[in-house]
Amino acid sequence: MFEAARIYALGGARTAPVLVDEGGVSLRSLEMSDAQILHTSPNHQFPTGAVTPIGRRQSLLRWAEAREGRYIIEDDYDSEFRFTLRPIPTLQSIDRAGRVIYVNTFSRTLAPSLRISYMVLPKSLTERYRAQLGFYSSTVPAMEQHTLARFLDEGYFEAHINRMRKSYRAQRDAVIDTILQSRARTPKSASSPTWRPTRLPRPTSTASKPVAWTAGPPTRPAWPGPFARPVSRRSRASTPRSCPACRWDRA
Repeated sequence: MFEAARIYALGGARTAPVLVDEGGVSLRSLEMSDAQILHTSPNHQFPTGAVTPIGRRQSLLRWAEAREGRYIIEDDYDSEFRFTLRPIPTLQSIDRAGRVIYVNTFSRTLAPSLRISYMVLPKSLTERYRAQLGFYSSTVPAMEQHTLARFLDEGYFEAHINRMRKSYRAQRDAVIDTILQSRARTPKSASSPTWRPTRLPRPTSTASKPVAWTAGPPTRPAWPGPFARPVSRRSRASTPRSCPACRWDRA
């Protein structure tokens, strides 16, 4: 979220971090921040991997409804890949007051090079967006947009997600098994779709590093401050060779 905060700051917005626990954004910390807009990923908080339960989501919606001008930006970047428990409804799907701005991307589900994302605005903001920002032209090539539209309309996307979910689950389970056999410690939650943070022990010597050190380099703090501690994370954003999108050749 640090990159998003920098973008907001460049636009003149004042930003502030809020605490995160095992259920996602802390409501008490959010209230104390006096924020007007919350940017959050309830299906997969970065970098902790926390998944916000339905009760907390409803509380976040009540927070947004309590004061005029409050909105929640729901960054749902990889919710399609969920391997444990039942899917939890998005904030946008249970929002009855028009306070959620939903954003998602295809770079996680299809390929990192496919830089196509989308936004779902509440009705109260749609006309304002068209009036003030409608002159912006899309930077995504028209051919990629039309190809993706056909890919969605003809059912290939759902088939692709089902196949990738099985592939990623097998990779994820193999990584977790390797980590559990090492001296590394992982969070209690195992629902993180495409990566999971791992606390790495310090190696006693360069010749006896634990296996978990191969999981990836330490991440930089998600927010500058003393409460952020480096963790390692394994991430999967690439598309396997078995991807049906890569061999989609129907005329």
